[in-house]
Amino acid sequence: MRINNFPPNPQPDANLGLHEHTDVIATALIVTNEVPGLQIFKDDHWFNVQQIPKQQDHILTVYRLSNGKYKNVMHRVTVDKEKQRTSWPVFVNANPDVVLGPLPELISGANPSLFKPIMCKDFKYRRLSRFPLD
Repeated sequence: MRINNFPPNPQPDANLGLHEHTDVIATALIVTNEVPGLQIFKDDHWFNVQQIPKQQDHILTVYRLSNGKYKNVMHRVTVDKEKQRTSWPVFVNANPDVVLGPLPELISGANPSLFKPIMCKDFKYRRLSRFPLD
């Protein structure tokens, strides 16, 4: 778990709370203080995630598991002009010794694997170090 604090900013359009990114290897459960700010990128546009009271946002990292069929969710956080945003993302990571690759049922002669198998800990290290993965 991590705690993110995004103070109000009189120029919210000029400042991001958290720059665009995809998560490394996790499922993220995000709880907030109900101040909007989470945005997702789709079809070349940024969209605000509607803030609903007591809402929890889930972001899945599925690109490798789906053999490239589903993209990881590109997201970022904007700041509010008047209100502080606080979020508590909880990341659920795979066991470091698990071998990552596409789910076997998604691989066939007509749909070969796009990725070499890699240990979770090696994938995470390479991704965070910005080394090539494949």
